[in-house]
Amino acid sequence: MAISLRDVCKYYKGTSEQNAALDYLQKNTSPETLSEFEKLWRKRPDKEPPAGKSPQDFGFKQGDTHIVVNGLANTAKAYSFEGKLLWEVACLPHGQNSNWHTTGGDTPQGLYKIGEVYRDYDNNPNPPYNANLAAYGWYSFDLVELENQEVSNGRAGIMMHGGGTALGWPEAWAPNQDLVSTMGCVRFHNQDLKDKILPLTGKGIVFVTVRQEPNKAPAQETSLGAKQYVTKDDLAYIWGCSPSLIKDWEIAELNKCLTTFHITTPVRIRHFLAQTAHESGGGRYTKELASGWDYEGRTDLGNTQPGDGPKYKGAGYLQTTGRANYQDFANYIHDPRVMEGVDYVAEHYPFSSAGFWWMENGMNQLCDTNPTVAQVTQRVNGGYNGLEDRQHYYNRTLDVIK
Repeated sequence: MAISLRDVCKYYKGTSEQNAALDYLQKNTSPETLSEFEKLWRKRPDKEPPAGKSPQDFGFKQGDTHIVVNGLANTAKAYSFEGKLLWEVACLPHGQNSNWHTTGGDTPQGLYKIGEVYRDYDNNPNPPYNANLAAYGWYSFDLVELENQEVSNGRAGIMMHGGGTALGWPEAWAPNQDLVSTMGCVRFHNQDLKDKILPLTGKGIVFVTVRQEPNKAPAQETSLGAKQYVTKDDLAYIWGCSPSLIKDWEIAELNKCLTTFHITTPVRIRHFLAQTAHESGGGRYTKELASGWDYEGRTDLGNTQPGDGPKYKGAGYLQTTGRANYQDFANYIHDPRVMEGVDYVAEHYPFSSAGFWWMENGMNQLCDTNPTVAQVTQRVNGGYNGLEDRQHYYNRTLDVIK
């Protein structure tokens, strides 16, 4: 039975047999067939990385918002699409027993989006006692699960709402009522539901991430709303430089990249930082030093317009190269300005452009096999150039990425 190029992409990309399959095709197919294969290979893999989803996995775009509920700090922070912190308020994502894996427990952690909105306050801001109004308060927001987290924990009907039956009436209807535990939903002050959350629903999709993470310190968050896996001191140690040389936005962009592309286990982070450290000279270079004219006319890279070679030369810490690869990256992160070229990507997405390549080439799956630095280098480099330096950086990651 004949095996199509699409089958090769589907069944070999990101596996231990990937390099053998590529070597075979290189030696046994025509240039025309290789060109067709290269276009297919650049496309996103059929299988996404495992759970730990982010809004970017569901088309996060201008106007959308991301609310991060921290179950240890008992806070909720809202971030715009651009990563700006909009507000921070108190909330309570805890149920009436301590095990969120059972009915009646804490809000199941994972990614949701707001669905239907129940506007009881708008219908009557001064209502007589009603059991539902006491329980849910001024507004209720259905949370639509995006990671099967309700079903897998025997739950249904998770919401964000106010109120609090245990407070009595009219205390449950007060603007800043006390926050009391729910049966698995997220409780907010009534006033915050009205002033903070409700306005967001008229602008775009509101994504909600709930984090419980028992027995861990509260997750630090960057200005871009991503969990902070790597601190400025960590990165400075790995790169061998002073922390003062690393800008706040750079560490924020790194952590957003790690979250977006699921580079979130210690072994994935170590290999990613080791490889990007070598390729960038320890963070010194965010773009290729050569002029890029060698790429001019390279249709295999999508360089079909005059000047594409220099305009789309290597950018970022793993050197995204070529119009086609820039376009793929722009489409994925929903930023058309990527197509302005190398300087824009180098200045705004040095890590994220590398993370996109990392995802596209199945690097997380490789890292999950606990590979050697040499094995990862072969996938990144196509050989073993700079292996000693890459190993040096990897050894440094072992000291800070636990």
